[in-house]
Amino acid sequence: MNILVIDDAKLNLLAVQNIVAEYKIECNLILVNSPEEGLKKIESEKIDIILLDIVMPNLSGIDVLKMVRDKHKNIVIIMFTSLTDKKYLKESFDLGANDYINKPIEPIEFISRLKSAIKLREYQCELIESYDNIKNINVELKESNAKLQITQIELINREKLSTIGRFSAGIAHEINTPLGYSISNLYSINKYFSILKENYERINAIIQNNYNNIKDTKYLEELYENKNKIEFIFKDFDTLIKESNEGLNKISYIIKNLIRFTNKKMYDSFQLNYLKEIVEETIILIDSELEYNKFKDIATIDYEIEEESYIKCNRFDIEQVIFNIIMNAIDFFNKSDEKVKILVESCKDEKWSYFSISDNGPGIDENMKDKVFEPFFTTKEIGKGLGLGLSACYDIIVNKYKGEIHVENLPVGGCKFSIKIPN
Repeated sequence: MNILVIDDAKLNLLAVQNIVAEYKIECNLILVNSPEEGLKKIESEKIDIILLDIVMPNLSGIDVLKMVRDKHKNIVIIMFTSLTDKKYLKESFDLGANDYINKPIEPIEFISRLKSAIKLREYQCELIESYDNIKNINVELKESNAKLQITQIELINREKLSTIGRFSAGIAHEINTPLGYSISNLYSINKYFSILKENYERINAIIQNNYNNIKDTKYLEELYENKNKIEFIFKDFDTLIKESNEGLNKISYIIKNLIRFTNKKMYDSFQLNYLKEIVEETIILIDSELEYNKFKDIATIDYEIEEESYIKCNRFDIEQVIFNIIMNAIDFFNKSDEKVKILVESCKDEKWSYFSISDNGPGIDENMKDKVFEPFFTTKEIGKGLGLGLSACYDIIVNKYKGEIHVENLPVGGCKFSIKIPN
C-alpha cells in the first residue's frame, strides 16, 4: 500500500511518519513538502492513498485535487484542514475527496481515518481485480461461444450434406439407369440415321442419273416435293441429335458430381483433390442457392484454375471457404442493382498452394478490413447474418490448415481474398 503525504509543513510530515510507525501501519510512506513534487510522484509511482494539505503555496490542495481526479478516479484522497471555514471542505468533497483530517493532527482520529481509507482502498482493489477477472472470463466466453457457433454451423452443414448425400445417392441411382440406356439408344439412333442418310443419298443419285428414263412425271414431282421435306428432316435431325447428346452428357456430368458428392470419405479425411473440381462443385451449389432465392441473374462466376492444381485437403473445408466468400460478396451486391462478377484463380509452388477470390464491388472500408474475420462482426442488418461466415474461413485456413488468408482492396475496384495452404 503506497501512501503519499503532501504538506508544506515539515512538522506535519514528521508527525504523520511517527504516528504510522507507532501504530505499526504496514505501508510504503512517501513524504513530500511541495504540491509540484507530489504530482510528479503520482505520475511516476502507483499511489493508493493521498494525504493532502489544503493550504499550500503556488498550488493549493484544491488545485492538486482537481488535477489528480482528472486522471485518477480510484485513488483515495484525505484532505488535511485546519480551516474553520467549511466551504473549502465542501468544495473538496464536491471535487472527489474521500475524507478529511483536522490539523493539528490528533493521533487517534488520524489513525482511525487512515485505517478506514486503507480498507476502502483494499475493497477498491478487490473490486477492480474482480472486474478484470469478469472481463477476461467474458472475453473467453465470447471466444468459446464463437467457436461453438462455428462448430454448430459445421455440424449442421455436415448433417445437411449427409441428408442431401443420401437423397442425392438415391436420385443418382434412379437417374443413372435410364440415363445409361438413353445415351446408348441415342448412339444407335445416330448410327441408324447415318445409314438412312447414306442410302437416301444413293437413291437420290440413282434417280438423278435415270431422270430421262422415267416417264411418270407426276411421280417425279412427288419425289422432288418429298425430297425437300426429307432434306429438312435430315438437317434438323443433326441439330436434334447434337442437342440431345449435349443435354444427356450434362446430366451425366451432374450425376457424376452427385455420386462424388455423396462419397463421405471425401469430407471426413484429407486427400489429394483437384481444385478445379472443388470450384465447379461449389459453383453448382451456389447456382442452386441463388436460383432458390430468385437471385439467379445477379452473379457471374468465372474461374482460371491451373490444370495441375491439386491440393491435399478435406474437400468439404475448401468448398465451405469458397462458398462463404463468394456468398458474402453476393449478399453485399443484393443491396445494389449491379451485377457481381467473381473470379476464382489458383497457382502453386513447391511449398504452397494459392487461390484467390476477387469481385468487382466497391471494396471493404479500410476501418473494417482488420475486423472482417472476427466472430460476430457483420455489416448486415440485425437478424440477417451472424457474422460467422468469414470467421469460419479464417478458422479453417489459419487454425486447421496452418495457412494464411488476407483481404485487400483492388486498385481497379472490388476486393480480393487471397488464401494459401501448405502442400
